[in-house]
Amino acid sequence: MAEKTRLELLEKYKRVGCLSDGVIHVCDKEGNWFHILPDGTPAYKERYKWVSPFSSGRAQVCDKDDKWFHIRPDGTKID
Repeated sequence: MAEKTRLELLEKYKRVGCLSDGVIHVCDKEGNWFHILPDGTPAYKERYKWVSPFSSGRAQVCDKDDKWFHIRPDGTKID
């Protein structure tokens, strides 16, 4: 699948971050944060209250219970 442009992504998402470690952090119209691949497909199924961009293979996230931890680009929990 072809890489999506920033304008195409902004049509679907409320907020679109920058590409880092091969994924982009986004917020959907309902306020859920997660990461997508450059073609626009989700990198994992979980949705969070907030996510950071990836750096060195990890991103900080806050889940719906206000718990903070790090994940890998495939969504697996690190700590």
